[in-house]
Amino acid sequence: ALGVLVDNTIQVSNNTQAFLDKGRSPELAAEEGPNQIGFSTFIATCTIIATFYPMTFCLNGAMREYAFSLPMVMCLCLAIGWIFAMTVTCILSAKMLKPGGDINPLIWLKEHIPRKKSRTTKKSTEESEGASPYFKLAMLAIRSKWITVGGSYAFLALMLMLPLPSSFFPNSDRNQFVVDVILPESATIQQTNEVQAHLEKIIRTLHTKAYDESGKLVDLPEGEQRLLNMGSLVGVGGPYNFAGLFPKADGSNYGVIWINSVTGPQVPKFIEDIRRAASEGIGEPGSADYIPPITGARIVPQQLVTGTPVLSPIDIRVVGPRMGDDQVLRQYAARVKQALRESEMAWDIHDSWGEFGRQLDVEIDQEKANLAGVTNASVLLSMNAYYSGHPITQYREGDKQIPVMLRLPPEQRGSLDDLDGVFVQGLTSKVPLNSIATIERRWVNAKINRYQRERSISVRARPDGNLLFSQVLEDIQPKLDEIQADLPPGYRIEQGGTQEEADKGMRQIMGSLGISGVCIFFLLVIQFNSVVKPFMILLTIPLAAGGGLLGLYVMDIPMGFMEAIGMLALSGIVLSAAILLIEFSEILIRDKLSHGEGLAEEGEKSCCGLKRDVFRGCLASAGQLRMLPILMTTLTTVGGLLSLMLAGGPLFKGLATVIVFGLSIGT
Repeated sequence: ALGVLVDNTIQVSNNTQAFLDKGRSPELAAEEGPNQIGFSTFIATCTIIATFYPMTFCLNGAMREYAFSLPMVMCLCLAIGWIFAMTVTCILSAKMLKPGGDINPLIWLKEHIPRKKSRTTKKSTEESEGASPYFKLAMLAIRSKWITVGGSYAFLALMLMLPLPSSFFPNSDRNQFVVDVILPESATIQQTNEVQAHLEKIIRTLHTKAYDESGKLVDLPEGEQRLLNMGSLVGVGGPYNFAGLFPKADGSNYGVIWINSVTGPQVPKFIEDIRRAASEGIGEPGSADYIPPITGARIVPQQLVTGTPVLSPIDIRVVGPRMGDDQVLRQYAARVKQALRESEMAWDIHDSWGEFGRQLDVEIDQEKANLAGVTNASVLLSMNAYYSGHPITQYREGDKQIPVMLRLPPEQRGSLDDLDGVFVQGLTSKVPLNSIATIERRWVNAKINRYQRERSISVRARPDGNLLFSQVLEDIQPKLDEIQADLPPGYRIEQGGTQEEADKGMRQIMGSLGISGVCIFFLLVIQFNSVVKPFMILLTIPLAAGGGLLGLYVMDIPMGFMEAIGMLALSGIVLSAAILLIEFSEILIRDKLSHGEGLAEEGEKSCCGLKRDVFRGCLASAGQLRMLPILMTTLTTVGGLLSLMLAGGPLFKGLATVIVFGLSIGT
């Protein structure tokens, strides 16, 4: 916004100075100068606002939470900036500018640098008007227009071929991360607590130790520490005080540890060491300081993500009919998991159904049960009372209520082998359970998920090391296509996780881009009263986009949601410069026509009624007139975003990089 304000301010000042030099009074010049370009600068500013404003209502969910303030602030700043340039700048120009103003520092420097005299050559009238290096270069580019345009779009094509990975939102740079502890569905809270205490011991050991490049655990340098503090929760999924963290459901088989490291850059290495120590253990078996590895549980340390929360970055759903065969779903999910393992690019590979659970099926013989006066409800209450417990009353002590449960002693309910001796209450007396029912033990799915009312099993994983989810999916895509081809009718494979959220985000961005494009097109038609010129202006956007892609490649930043917003912002700025460039070209052309200079003779090749060289000279002169304001716009914008690009955090670094490189090259 500051760059556009500088552009408008410089242009108003330059135009006012031009009218002053023509002999106008300062007050009259301050009116005529802005009036000449007021509407064109208004349209140029509106095109940038039209680029940003649709994002305020097209974005929703987490994307809106992270990005809403940016377009809103930009729209307000641009609108107020244009009003400021058209009012305050005019007043200051009338008070401060004088006829024959100061020489541009660049021109003064050029005139005072000694240089070797060159041979004088006869130049055309058009070239002698502005025989600067820029003018000559512009004339050369215009005369070789097809080479110029071809080379520009060849550069864009080359940038599109760069191996630029895609992402969604980057990882946070906070000195905080979480470690999920997940046991099988049948685990008790006591077992989860034991595993979590084991993991806490490993984390405390890694406080002053780390794995070196050879895989050996060594002490950190003197005085260096990694663990600031940690908090442990067992059986619950909260608290969730970070927007990018997916809330987990409470359960006896789940626990979480929040860890604060001393500094943010320590987090990735700390996570890697926790993973390794949990799977391999610490020390040698038999030694006093030996800590065995954790088995039978998933230990998932993960960095916080600035963006839409997902259960897992990689989430591949195998979806079937509403009553799809669970064996078929598990079979093809196993093939997906195998493809991920063979890629060696992912870890924490698991499915959403988990392990099988042991289930007791009590098949009641209704005839025998009726003769004994036993109901299904009495069987249920009796078995619950024996093993789970039946609430009798509540014991009150102060403000606490303690439930009193009736159930078997621990030594009698520690095994299911005693089920044959269980008695249930009938109408007249108790009867053995095995006299009226058959008890079967079998392994069944502990959990079955549905997605949009259809049975689905999700294969989830996390990218290994510094890899992105898109790189892993790209690697296994051929195998996923093979699995998809083998699926029975009615079954399919879908992408979930970060890929699904990224697709939603890009659809929102494309919707915003479509609305912006329509608004900008109509603004340009109003400005130029032409349908061709708007397309000519819009064709300048891809050239700057190539610079933005080059910036992401140089800075090693993947293309994500915020980078796409940066592309939209870059498009608006480039369009603004192109609008004013064409406006000044038309002013010079009209001036030539009104004075009858350079008119084409009958039968002579012409452009807009002017000789070709004269017409081209007007285009080059317009570029020369606009060079200083555009350079100042670029410098102020790049200067303002440079610190954000280098040290602005992971969320805005990519956005700033796209604008800095795209604007520098696009200019």
